[in-house]
Amino acid sequence: MTDSYLSMAQAVGFLDGEGHVAISKAGDVRVEAEQTEPAPLFMLQKVFGGTVNLRGTRDSWRWRLCKKENVRYCLIALEESSWGRKKIEAGVALLLLDDAIKADVARDQIHRIRERRIQ
Repeated sequence: MTDSYLSMAQAVGFLDGEGHVAISKAGDVRVEAEQTEPAPLFMLQKVFGGTVNLRGTRDSWRWRLCKKENVRYCLIALEESSWGRKKIEAGVALLLLDDAIKADVARDQIHRIRERRIQ
């Protein structure tokens, strides 16, 4: 197994458990993760890009991925390599990026997924 494959597997595994897919009202998609320990977030930055910042007085760090091409790459990796709700969230966000559904529909679907109405 190559180092890049292992890094990708670790990054997807981390996002599957700790990541968050967010959709704005305008339809912008981003992927985020927040931790008190920044090391895993810097791994995500190395694999997918994005930014890692200290969150003010909260003593936590946040990785945020906003660039559309990088978000798409990350979501495809999540959809192909994860399972359960995170896989479905990634699929919904990819449909939005492909203009197959509208932002309000995508946000509603992700909200329903998180409430466990969709398994």
